Amino acid sequence: MTKVQHDVDHDAAAIRELLERWGVAVAERNAAALASMVDEEAMFLAPGRPAIRGRAAVEALYRQSFAATSLAQDFTIEELHVAGDWAFVIGRDAVVVTPLGGGEAVRARGMGLSVLRRQPDRSWRFWRGINNMAVEHGSPSPTGAAAS
Repeated sequence: MTKVQHDVDHDAAAIRELLERWGVAVAERNAAALASMVDEEAMFLAPGRPAIRGRAAVEALYRQSFAATSLAQDFTIEELHVAGDWAFVIGRDAVVVTPLGGGEAVRARGMGLSVLRRQPDRSWRFWRGINNMAVEHGSPSPTGAAAS
C-alpha cells in the first residue's frame, strides 16, 4: 500500500467515525455535540427550507428540534471520496420525527450529499450538505396533513 492510499484509507475511516458520532449525538439529543462536528462556515440545504448557515445556526436548529420532537435518523453511505482536504459523501438518509407532546410520527427519506472540509488540526467537519428527503406516503406532514 502506498502512503497516499494509506492516508486516503485513514481519512475515510475518520469520516465514517464522524458519521457514527453524528448518529450517536442525534440519539442522545446533544445539539452541542452536533454543532462541534460542523465547520464554522457550514451551510445545509433541505427541500422547502431556507439555508442553514453557520455552526451556531445548526446548534440552534437542533436545540429547537430536540425541545419539540424525538428524532431518529439513519444514514447509509453509498459513496465516500477523499480529495486532498475535501471529502464527499453520498448516501441514503431516513428520519422519524415524533412530536413530544403527542401526535403521529413523520417519516421521511431520500438521498443526501455532504461535503466535508479538513480542519487545521487534520480532523474533518461537515462544510456543506444537501438532501432531497420527502415525507413518506401516508405519513403525516409536519403540518399535520397526510402526505400523498
